Amino acid sequence: MQIQTETHNDLTDLSVFDFPIATRQATYEFEGQQITLPRSKVLVHAGTGEFLGQHTERYQEVEHANLYSLFNNALDANGLAHDVEVTDKLIDGGRKAIRTIHFPDLAREITPGDRIVPRCDVVNSLDGSWSFQAFGGHYRDFCLNTLVFGGERMYHAKRKHTVGLDVAAEIEKVAGMADMFSNNFEQMRVWMNTKITDVQAGEMLASTLAKKNSRSANLEIVGASNINQSLLDKLLSQWEKEKLSLGSTLWALYNAVTYWATHIDASYDVERTNKKGDTNIVTLQGSKNTGTASEVKQLERQGRIGLMLVSDPWRRLEGSLAA
Repeated sequence: MQIQTETHNDLTDLSVFDFPIATRQATYEFEGQQITLPRSKVLVHAGTGEFLGQHTERYQEVEHANLYSLFNNALDANGLAHDVEVTDKLIDGGRKAIRTIHFPDLAREITPGDRIVPRCDVVNSLDGSWSFQAFGGHYRDFCLNTLVFGGERMYHAKRKHTVGLDVAAEIEKVAGMADMFSNNFEQMRVWMNTKITDVQAGEMLASTLAKKNSRSANLEIVGASNINQSLLDKLLSQWEKEKLSLGSTLWALYNAVTYWATHIDASYDVERTNKKGDTNIVTLQGSKNTGTASEVKQLERQGRIGLMLVSDPWRRLEGSLAA
């Protein structure tokens, strides 16, 4: 494995990753004829012609420099694009890339002499050997099979390079993690270390965000549900995704509801039982709000989360209110 490594303090320096790629047809020669492989493509270095990877037509290539430029924008938007220590690694002639960023000005001393420094790692590949991944937390190292060791992770995303990959959305969450670390470190650690069950998560959501405020529901009229079932399904779907990397913790539940607040049109998976009694997973689409309407919706949802965080059901889970 060939590794080119550069260490510096300038987020805008993307020189290690800045090379053009080109897409070509995947072909082979047979009995003097050039045969084109259907629904396939090849990625090459546009300057040298070096082979970078072969994929199906569904593969969504993300150039390294573009990826890390998006990350810079997200960090800048969260006031985190300063006082950083950066290590860039280009692997196997550009087929794979890793950018590691430490934030020394956000360091915290847990106990005397025990100092932790927040860290983010963003991993990418052009040959299909690695999914797009983004790690965030305070840890010494990580491995690419989703395990983080030598510390605590606060965020981890892993997405295949297929149609629908929203790199910007995932990167925003990593940047938001660092912002959370800066401003709400102690509270975040409480949530990270508070284990909850699926039932507790569902009950808390049902009594806060998914609780209806209609007149019939408030009067407890027979047959009138006081739960917005579609919203509860959506929130629990995201909870299932978040706890895969963050564990069954209050921190995972917090990440699930903040994802719902900021991703207005995100799809989600729910279980549906047909007339034959068979249960299947169905993917449903979120809101279609765009532009100003989407921004207003985000603000409204963020306000509801603020109320949730001071509600009795949430405070009981975090231990700040007696059960």
